[in-house]
Amino acid sequence: MGEAAKLPFSLFTTGHLRPRDQFDAWQESISVIFDVAPLADHQPDGGFAATVRGWHLGGLLISAVDFDGQRFVRDRHKTVADGLDHYLVQLYATGGLVGEAGDHGRVLHGGDVQILDLTQSNVTQAAPSGTVAIVVPRATLDQALPAPGDLHGLILRGHSGMGGLLGDYMRSLVARADSMTMAEAPLVAQATTDMIVACFQSTAETTERARAAIDQTMRQRIQRHITSSIGCSSRWTVSRTTSRSSASRAPAPNCAIRRTTIAASTRSPMRCASRARRISAASSARPSG
Repeated sequence: MGEAAKLPFSLFTTGHLRPRDQFDAWQESISVIFDVAPLADHQPDGGFAATVRGWHLGGLLISAVDFDGQRFVRDRHKTVADGLDHYLVQLYATGGLVGEAGDHGRVLHGGDVQILDLTQSNVTQAAPSGTVAIVVPRATLDQALPAPGDLHGLILRGHSGMGGLLGDYMRSLVARADSMTMAEAPLVAQATTDMIVACFQSTAETTERARAAIDQTMRQRIQRHITSSIGCSSRWTVSRTTSRSSASRAPAPNCAIRRTTIAASTRSPMRCASRARRISAASSARPSG
């Protein structure tokens, strides 16, 4: 029996191009969604680093995108010209931006997640950043929403319950994308849609639909904490065997902190989700700009 077909994959990078040609190549590549312009201090001979790894996940498009600082513009002219009727859910894993979504100002920092309605205007100045993006057809997301609403420009902060949960899920999604098969794509796409809805419009119903994705993400969080704690505990053991001082016999503060975090993380994932729902209204609020 042959190997199961993997997700369709594409790669774009400016790394193999001459520095003077790098921004132009990026501009052409990203123009399917945004018009872009270099920052005022950009020097063409200095080059422009950008990489896009993309996977088709059923009806969704997921990508890991790294880029140098630039200005993104999606104005009324472009929305009419290309007719894209999708949402863009975007995690700024590193870096950040300042800009406007419609008439709302916003600022994103590393760890924050935003959602943009691609039928509406958006102007952004971004720092050098690493991002994870999910492009979702409007019909797909709207069908899963418990109630209609204007999602354009909403931000989930990385330090909030739902923001942190969705950010972790998106990181996991791109980390595992190369191992996913076409047969798995419809189920993962549905789980991803449910996860987005549960985080941006949290209700008992949407959280229940996203239960499997939430449980998996929480398990991965716990595993990361355990792995980190084991490494910390090992370093403490080495310290104890190589030093006779009383200080070396005490657990390192970071180890204690991690053990406390593990204990908190092992509570029921759905209890964590329930607590996060109570703060979702605040973490989903539009930032004043």
